[in-house]
Amino acid sequence: MKRQNSKRNLCAELMDALPTPSSAEAFLLAKKLINSLHAGIENTQLRPEWTNQNLNLLRAFANEQGAESYPSDPKAPDREGQFLWDFIAYKPGQGILLAAESEHDNKKREIARDFEKLLYVRSPVKLMLCRLDHRHHSFDDARAEANDIKNEMEKCMRRSCDWYTPGEVFVLYCVWWAEAGGANRDVAFLLKIGGDLKYAPLGAAEFTVA
Repeated sequence: MKRQNSKRNLCAELMDALPTPSSAEAFLLAKKLINSLHAGIENTQLRPEWTNQNLNLLRAFANEQGAESYPSDPKAPDREGQFLWDFIAYKPGQGILLAAESEHDNKKREIARDFEKLLYVRSPVKLMLCRLDHRHHSFDDARAEANDIKNEMEKCMRRSCDWYTPGEVFVLYCVWWAEAGGANRDVAFLLKIGGDLKYAPLGAAEFTVA
């Protein structure tokens, strides 16, 4: 029953009534998320380390916002698994707060494959986490690769979907390290869809015979 109720919150009560975050609040939440990631991300090489680190950081961020997580902490006695996207933070009775995809492979086509999933979720903030090639010898080279990825994700948005929810914010967070074990030098981009973020409650609407 708990699982069923949780999915009802996710799918049928997206941002139901107040307090719905405004577009300005969504943008500030995205900035706060970037700062949190930059402070917490450390050098990882293998896919399991990369995934575990990112999910732990996202769960901690969601907890700070008073939100619950899919997947939940694997150590929790009533842990919940992944729900459609790599990570979802939601507030029961309100809906999704953050949707995220995390791609270890740094090939642009693989990043775009995961990024496209974010186009079809209704969430105030959508995060794409990816890695830059660790073999770059300078930050300028790493930043150039990050810009190439950003351009490819913009093409993906225009190619794959014509309609977006006003006020939603996309975050593209590209991770790069200057040297093994050194401090990260990440490149983050924000894309905000124009307009005011507004969701409507279900109200008295119900299914009728078609």
